[in-house]
Amino acid sequence: LDIFHYILSKKIGRVNMNFIIQISKYIIGIGLIVWLVSTGQIDLNSIAELTNQTFIMAMILSFTSLFFATYRLKILLKTQHFKVGFFETYKLNMLGIFYSLFLPGGISGDILKGFHLLKYRNDNNSKTNIITTLFLDRYLGLYAMFVLASIVSTFTDFQSPKIEYVKYIIFVITLGLTVAPFFIYFL
Repeated sequence: LDIFHYILSKKIGRVNMNFIIQISKYIIGIGLIVWLVSTGQIDLNSIAELTNQTFIMAMILSFTSLFFATYRLKILLKTQHFKVGFFETYKLNMLGIFYSLFLPGGISGDILKGFHLLKYRNDNNSKTNIITTLFLDRYLGLYAMFVLASIVSTFTDFQSPKIEYVKYIIFVITLGLTVAPFFIYFL
């Protein structure tokens, strides 16, 4: 690891090695997108069928969701005495999302977020704090998703009785997610 940092800190002529690394990241990212489009993994025709209103609404909802996820992680990190700003937390979330999309496994983005959080660690927090914080972030995200699903399913009139039971399953899972922390705490 020290050799890697040594290589990154050296300059090659007048060009900084960090600049080369950044350009390489963009080339790899663009290359991955081109590969996904050329192999048919991403269908650009479906994007072309979107109306402007649908596209704008999707962007607003995506950025709103990302804002709340970033704010949630920032609060959790602050309670663990991490000195991480909102923009750094945003970058951590974006890294996590990117790596979760391209690396196998559901928690690959969280592992890399934890690795990046190591550089913000001080004497007051340990690696266990990082793992706990990331676990709580995941748990609160799951809980929020089920609370929203419960609210929506309460006001939704399902036309088919075969789907009506989904509403009750959502309520039971939400109740379980609500009670579980208290049960674990008092156990």
